[in-house]
Amino acid sequence: MRGYTIRAHHPRRTMIDIDFVLHGDAGPATRWARPPTPGPFP
Repeated sequence: MRGYTIRAHHPRRTMIDIDFVLHGDAGPATRWARPPTPGPFP
């Protein structure tokens, strides 16, 4: 079970794009993803 989908891989930039689907308060991934902040992971 996973709460995310990898949408794109950018090997030259060492980045990935991830989509999260929030389902209420379903678990740690939902709590981590809320509130969403576009941009690189801090």
